[in-house]
This record gives sequence, C-alpha cells and structure tokens, in this order.
Amino acid sequence: MKVLYLFCISIIFILPLGNAQKISLFDIPERLIAETQWEYEALVEKNTQTAIHRADENSSIFIYFRYDGTAQQVFNEKLEYNLWSLEGNTLSYKLRDQESFKVKSIKNNRLVLEFKAGKSTFQYWFKKINDTSRNVGFVKPSNELPTVYVKRKSIFDRKWKNRLNKHRNKKRKSQKKQEIPTDYIAIEMIGGGYYGGINPVYRDMVQVDAKGNVRAEIVTEKEGSIIRNSKTTVENLKKIVDFATQNNFFEEPLVYDCESLLCEKRKSMKPAPVPLRLSITYNQRKRVVSLNLYGKDRHQIQYVQYPKYIDEIIDFVRDLSNQEI
Repeated sequence: MKVLYLFCISIIFILPLGNAQKISLFDIPERLIAETQWEYEALVEKNTQTAIHRADENSSIFIYFRYDGTAQQVFNEKLEYNLWSLEGNTLSYKLRDQESFKVKSIKNNRLVLEFKAGKSTFQYWFKKINDTSRNVGFVKPSNELPTVYVKRKSIFDRKWKNRLNKHRNKKRKSQKKQEIPTDYIAIEMIGGGYYGGINPVYRDMVQVDAKGNVRAEIVTEKEGSIIRNSKTTVENLKKIVDFATQNNFFEEPLVYDCESLLCEKRKSMKPAPVPLRLSITYNQRKRVVSLNLYGKDRHQIQYVQYPKYIDEIIDFVRDLSNQEI
C-alpha cells in the first residue's frame, strides 16, 4: 500500500508538467467580444498602415456578436446570419472570403481583425457602436424582451452632469495614482527584416520607457526619418515582462546565429538580412538578445532557430507603436 501511495503521489506531481497550459501575450477574453456591435471603418495594409479602402455609403458592414455564439451581419443593408467563436486570439468568423482572423487589438472602442492574403497582411478596422438604439438593421429575437431606453428630464441634466464630472475626475486621479510604476521596465527593439527593395530601410527602432511612452522611428531612403509617439499602459509593460520571465527570457543566449550552410549563404545574398536586437530591462535584470537573421524571407524560410515566444514579444511591441489612420 505504501508503494502504491508513493506511486500515485508521483503521478500527481508529474502530470501537470506535461499538461501546462500555453500562455500567450495575445489571448483575448471572450467577454470583450460577446454582446458587442461594430461598424466597419477601413481595410488597412499592416506594414505601411495605409488605408486601402474606407467605408462609405455604398460599402457598409455592421456586425453584432451575440452571447450565444451567433452573429448578425448587415452588409450594404442586407441582413445575414453567421457563427463566431474565439480561441486565444483567433476569431473564427466568415467575413468576405476569410474564415478566421487574428484579433490584434480591441481597445479604445476599436476592433482590429488581421488576416493574410498572399504575401501581404491586412487588417479590418471596426469602431464600436455604443448607441445600441441606433437602427442599423439588426433583428432582436422574438424570445427576448425589448430594450427600454430611459431619458432623464432636462431639469436634472445639469445636476447629474456635475455629479458625473466629479465622479470622473475622482476616477482619473485614482487611475493616475495606480499607474505610477512601482517597477522599472524598459524595452528597446532595433532592426529586423531585410535591407533592399525600392525604398530601403536604414533604421527601424521602437523604445518603450517605464511610464509607457512609446517612441517608434523608421528611416527610409525616400521618406527620411518618420517618428511616431504614442502611449501604452503600465499594465501592458507588466504583461510583457511577466510573459518574458515565464519563458526564461532573462536566461536566453545573447546571440542566435546560423547553424547551417544554407543560413550562412543567405547572409551574403540580397536583400541583405538585418539583425534584430531585443532588449528588456526589469528592475535589476536586463537581457539583450540578438537574432542575426530574424524571421522569414520572401520564400517563407526561417534560417535561424530561436524560441517562438520571442516572435510574440516582438509582434506585441510593434503593435504598441501602431499609428491611427
């Protein structure tokens, strides 16, 4: 019996190691999608953030993601029914010719759905419909109670407005206090990709400081220096360092380089690969990891082997610097 007991205890401790759930920086909670309504804004090319198409009178899309996994889509005033599901950050939903999308962002009343077409990556941008009383063509099921909208009498408008403003000011002050960083976090990413083409890139850099200030600079031959400044939350910074720590980023080798003749040969070919350097500082810990040949080339070959989670960190940091259209 004692031997059997010890055997069972050993199984209990061993099994969770093999079934540990994979953690991702990009996981999206389903509650952010369910029972939300969205209006199509634009189709954007990811790398250049150029709007290829914008919504107009002749091209409108409205989507209502229901809590039960169904969806209503109004395309050019025509109502269609669909299904949706979310796993991690992959949204299974049919829109035009696409069956699934990556949810790249859902914040500030904007939803960004990303997909690949050929060698290019595109994004659908939607803005949230906060006024659900607006009639865009959605149909409420017969078994649901009607939505009732209550409007205050004008005599109380100023009184309630003052109370609301007072509450908002108090909340903002509270948020500012909470966002004072207790940890020192800094992230820097330089390089990556391939040098060449009709508009070679001389410099590509993203810096994020401990207060969440994001500075992105790209210097190209034709356009010169383009600098974008934006802001992220301390929560996002903590999310990155927690993810990096869980994946042992601070113990990674300083350099990932070629381990094959094919890789060495690719280094001397054009377009020339540009090494990528990722630096993360977390209080007293700092690690700078260099990928001497980052990502895949136009033939979809990845020459240098490094942990896949590093790609997630790189994509997440790049998303922080995305510019609004």
